[in-house]
Amino acid sequence: MAVRRVRIILAIILFWLLASWYYNSRRSGTTGLFSSISGSRIGGHERWKQLPIRYQVDTLARLPTKKPARPIPRIQAPRPQEDATSKDERLTRLAAVKESFHHSWEGYKKNAWGHDEIKPISGQYKDPFGGWAATLVDSLDTLWLLGLRDEFETSVKACDEIDFTTTMAQDINVFETTIRYLGGFLAAYELSDKQYPSLLNKSTEVANLLMTAFDTPNRMPIPRFNWRNYVRGRAQRAPTTVLLAEIGSLSLEFTKMSQLTGDMQYYDAVQRIYDELEVAQSNTRLPGMWPVLIDASTSPMSFKGDGFSLGGMSDSAYEYLPKQYLLLGGSLDQPRKMYERFIDVAEKHLLRRAMHQGNLLIRFFGDAHVSKPPNAEAIVVTTPRTQHLTCFVGGMIGMAAKIFDRPDDLKVAAELTDGCVWSYSGTPSGIGPEIFYYIPCEENDCQWSDSRVSSTDVSFLILAVSRVQMPQDDLYHFEIYMEL
Repeated sequence: MAVRRVRIILAIILFWLLASWYYNSRRSGTTGLFSSISGSRIGGHERWKQLPIRYQVDTLARLPTKKPARPIPRIQAPRPQEDATSKDERLTRLAAVKESFHHSWEGYKKNAWGHDEIKPISGQYKDPFGGWAATLVDSLDTLWLLGLRDEFETSVKACDEIDFTTTMAQDINVFETTIRYLGGFLAAYELSDKQYPSLLNKSTEVANLLMTAFDTPNRMPIPRFNWRNYVRGRAQRAPTTVLLAEIGSLSLEFTKMSQLTGDMQYYDAVQRIYDELEVAQSNTRLPGMWPVLIDASTSPMSFKGDGFSLGGMSDSAYEYLPKQYLLLGGSLDQPRKMYERFIDVAEKHLLRRAMHQGNLLIRFFGDAHVSKPPNAEAIVVTTPRTQHLTCFVGGMIGMAAKIFDRPDDLKVAAELTDGCVWSYSGTPSGIGPEIFYYIPCEENDCQWSDSRVSSTDVSFLILAVSRVQMPQDDLYHFEIYMEL
């Protein structure tokens, strides 16, 4: 019996030691990026380094300098008059936003410092973006905007320790690394009035790493970049299947790099993508739009996919078009032309007004599939399904309505935004769904009628459980934020 008790006690002690080791190994204080950047956490001592370029570019595209035909109009509406009550309300909301950030930031610092993300329930960390402290880098601009200067400077110094030459990840996600790290550093550098040169230095480190994913025969990037294969000198080729958003959402950060450094290799890389997309824009199954899936290995680009969407896997490729026009000061007309070719097609085939019990004017972009029978015209089938990720579209269309002089689109932008606001208000939790279906209106009839909606529709479709009236005050937009 005594021996058995000893075994049980030893087993308990061993279990406790293993559990403690596992728990502590997951804490940022012991194995975070800034306390240990060698050994098993980075998968050995293999490091990225830039090799001689295999596929040289003869002439780099240069930033355009042509003056726009007309000045870019103001986007924002005039600032409203503010009385004492309105000011108090605004400052109360401002304080609530700042407090919510402070709560998240302190949790990250305590439990996941130096890692990409914190799991909100367990307090453990995750490293889905290379393990280079994505939350830290992505929060720099927010720290500055909220006036947290001491936190900002501490974080900038911590970023100096990030080693972008190695990661445990097999592949580097070029899109995610661009928007989170390169975009994070560039935003912080400019918002802080370029007072911190180390931020531009880190931007250059990231940009040069990413540029090696473009060293392919047609200079199209490899979205999931196997950096170890590159370091080992293996030949590279852009894949035959890539997501539209992955390849079409790199322009802003790379263009800004060339604007800040004068090095045209970055702008050249993304301008080649835009040139390919522009040529191919009229050759898809739905001319004007690009499918979700693209073959980037060919030049010109070819397309396998028959699915078209403004949601996830496509979204930001369209979003970046008017923003690229703005970033270049209107000196390049290409982004405007590409936007106007796509938006009219999208509004014709994907945009639908949705039925609503209170008969509110709300719209959503659905998804479309295009079939092309032999010796017949293409058939476009639109599915009344939309995503939370399409909620950017109202802002995109509103911005483009101003800068491209499309005043009629402002109404569409407002109805799209109201639809997304409603998708929150129509749920018991006040938090909108990731993906949902809606009931599209018939040709000229959008009047709600219970007889037109089956019981299956009512139980299945979110729009059938809406509030009768959606608040129009911007207070409701703030309430959605507080629900989150």
